Amino acid sequence: FRVSDRTGFMNFVRCDRVHHAIAYAQSDNSMLNHIAFEMTDIDAVMRGIGRMKDAGIATFWGPGRHGPGNNVFAYFVAPFGAAVEYTSEIQRVGSSYRTGKPEDWKWPPNRNDHWGVSARNAAAISQAERKFRFRPLAA
Repeated sequence: FRVSDRTGFMNFVRCDRVHHAIAYAQSDNSMLNHIAFEMTDIDAVMRGIGRMKDAGIATFWGPGRHGPGNNVFAYFVAPFGAAVEYTSEIQRVGSSYRTGKPEDWKWPPNRNDHWGVSARNAAAISQAERKFRFRPLAA
C-alpha cells in the first residue's frame, strides 16, 4: 500500500492506480465507517440516490465531491445498519503523484466537500459506526 493523501484526521492508501482502496482515521475505538460501491459515472450515482429515495432510504451525506480522491459520493444507512457509499469518478494516480497534506484540504466554514450542497448527518454516521464496532474475539 502507498499513502495517497493525508487530511487532519484521515489517511487514504492505495494498492494500484485508484486513489484509495482503504482510508483509516484516528479514533477512540476500531470500527467500520462505511462500505463503498464504485458506480460507472455520476449519473449512476444520482440514479442510485433516486432508487434509494424510492425505497424510503435517504442520504445522510451527499451528493457531493470529496477532496482526497476527487470522487463524487452519496452516503446512506443500509437496511442492515452499515453506512454505504455510492461513488464514481475516483481519481487515478501514478507513482509520480504528490501525497496531499492536511493543508491541501481546507474548506470554507460550514462546508466539507468541493460542492457544499448537502450537510452531513453526523448522528446517522455515529449510529452506523456503533453498530459495526470491532470487538476482540474471546480467548
